[in-house]
Amino acid sequence: MTGRLVGPDDPFMTGNVDSDTTSLAPGVHFGQLQSVHQVGALIVVESHYGPLLRTPFHRHETSSFTMVFGGGYSEEFTGQKFECETGGALYRPAGEVHRDHISADGACCLMIEMPKTWLERMAIRGLSVRGPSQISDCRGLAMRLRNELVLWDELSGLAIEAMVTELACQMQRAAVRPERVPQWLLRLRDRIEEEFAHLPPLAEMARKLEVHPGHMSRAFRRQFGCTIGEYARRRKIAYCCEQLCRYQASLCDIASSAGFSSQAHMSRVFRLETALTPAQFRRLHRRM
Repeated sequence: MTGRLVGPDDPFMTGNVDSDTTSLAPGVHFGQLQSVHQVGALIVVESHYGPLLRTPFHRHETSSFTMVFGGGYSEEFTGQKFECETGGALYRPAGEVHRDHISADGACCLMIEMPKTWLERMAIRGLSVRGPSQISDCRGLAMRLRNELVLWDELSGLAIEAMVTELACQMQRAAVRPERVPQWLLRLRDRIEEEFAHLPPLAEMARKLEVHPGHMSRAFRRQFGCTIGEYARRRKIAYCCEQLCRYQASLCDIASSAGFSSQAHMSRVFRLETALTPAQFRRLHRRM
């Protein structure tokens, strides 16, 4: 399995995407294309979208996952609309007519396009994602996937295909869960998003929500696919990544503001989640 960075004169990067376009070829997207990689049968595209951009209705020739790692947008299908926020992922089958409304903060997205042959091979194993569908948290997966594209070696293609398969599994599992999520569970998730740096004990959060701590923990894991602690840790790492990419703050200050006990603690957890130290991440992603 091989991977290559597609250049501006490659057929993948050509194609008319003006307002009259109805069907976009593989590798062609609105926004500002940062990179297009061909990884075996998969195409991985990074694209950045300006604030408040609105695309016309269009369709793509390939099925794809869109992973949002900055900003957000809404995607509107016939009779269906998805709010796509940082950390989430959306699956879109080939040929689905839709349009996108980018948020006031713009959007940074990683798209993984899958040809029909790849999907058919996965379907033989029992993996068949129905769409359009969505999951709310895949920050760690998106981060690891981007890192593999930067630190490419002979195993990166295999690693990326494994991560895309993992994403498809998460999407399929999410689709079979009941759609209605209890309001208290959404409030818990929002609290973790806001207070990840200094989260109170589980017993205190459960008391505030008027639920049993055990029930709270089980319900959270069933709904979001991870424990409360894992969710908070991913949120901390996402915050650290944003600080490392955008600002000149010291590693010690970033560790403190993210709620880590020390810079060493942050570095240890960061490396487990991303396979990079914070310093390596800062150097690499500032060159992207």
